[in-house]
Amino acid sequence: MLVHEATPGNLILDFHHGDTAAVAAAFARAAHVTRMKIRNSRVVVCPMEPRSAIGEHDEKSGRFTLRLGCQGVFPMRQLLAGGGPGVRNR
Repeated sequence: MLVHEATPGNLILDFHHGDTAAVAAAFARAAHVTRMKIRNSRVVVCPMEPRSAIGEHDEKSGRFTLRLGCQGVFPMRQLLAGGGPGVRNR
């Protein structure tokens, strides 16, 4: 069943990168090849970045810098600025 008629086979992206012939040759030489069909993408969040942060204060400018691993930069900025749930302004 097509979701949108303008999208044949319901395929939104067909991405190719690299040397297709070299990859095919590498698989042909491999001692073991595993094939699988995955019908839906990962449905759970599984972040790879650690839950850590490094804070720095520049005494000369009076500015603070916080460096952290985060996939949602703008929501994190809002949260830290006091615009999100669970944040207490002091």
